[in-house]
Amino acid sequence: MSDTVGFVVVYNKPDDTEKFDTRYQEHLSLFNRTFGDIVENTRILKLDDETFYQFSIVEFKPGTDFDAVMNSSEMKAVIGDVLTFVPEDKVKLLPITETIPCSQ
Repeated sequence: MSDTVGFVVVYNKPDDTEKFDTRYQEHLSLFNRTFGDIVENTRILKLDDETFYQFSIVEFKPGTDFDAVMNSSEMKAVIGDVLTFVPEDKVKLLPITETIPCSQ
């Protein structure tokens, strides 16, 4: 089992933001039906010199076998769905390998 606990997805600004917004909401519904409501979303994020249009954080429950989830037919369908409305070079998936609890 991998130490990965989730992933971050960043989307570059699409040519047609209205179409992206509509398809992204449909995609998010598919993801939530498949894996549960485990996505946090932020709109427009600037990291270093690069600006992204959509930023999503997916964090799985402790003990989830990340490799098994990412290689599942369900995840392949979800990723395939993304690629129907976002070119592969306009989206990045970054694994989260460690989290540190924030003190409140």
